[in-house]
Amino acid sequence: MWSGWPERVDVYLGVGTVLVKRRSHALVSLQPSATLPLGDVLAQVDEACSRVKGRPWSLHVALSAALCPPVPFTLPQGVRRWSEVMALAQAAAVQAWGLPAGQADALVCALDTGRAGLAAALMKGTQDRLVEWAGRHRGHLVSLVPLWAAATQAPGCRAKEVRQFTLHEPGAIAVVQDAVASGVAPTTPGEGIEVRFSPEVLPVQQHWREGPAVWAGHWERLP
Repeated sequence: MWSGWPERVDVYLGVGTVLVKRRSHALVSLQPSATLPLGDVLAQVDEACSRVKGRPWSLHVALSAALCPPVPFTLPQGVRRWSEVMALAQAAAVQAWGLPAGQADALVCALDTGRAGLAAALMKGTQDRLVEWAGRHRGHLVSLVPLWAAATQAPGCRAKEVRQFTLHEPGAIAVVQDAVASGVAPTTPGEGIEVRFSPEVLPVQQHWREGPAVWAGHWERLP
């Protein structure tokens, strides 16, 4: 029987690019076909992990914007109740994913706590598959967050003068504009901070180990 803490496994899940990191192991980069079903992609991840059979582990997943895009929505003045805000976010998410009206239950939608009028939207089937896959191999899905949401926690992005950031990932680009809670209107398009991400540029191992602060060295001012 295994004792002690479960082993941590970090996965960046994108379309055509998947990164796998285990503590004290080298980063593994996979390039599955963009059309490969998620179940087959996870089979490749499982092989790349080379975990000791039967040992419990915890799964932390960072999602590409291609799988979990930022969804802006209009928040009318006076709307404060969580249920009302969530209904607006879900309606915008359904539209962003191109689903028929009334199919909000096909999505997992979460509000950005730091920005009013911004949500993340993920197909529910993706989350269900990750939970099932981890559990089948004695793992437990601990965190599931889009990479763009992690980037917004970086000190550079939280600075008061920032109104927009762009996150470049393999196969995806996420753009977030912010009408600051203080009432200051957004600046003209193109102003703000831009972060470029790729497996070669961003030290993903450090990002997962040290948290958002590691993003600081990868922000660039837009012209």
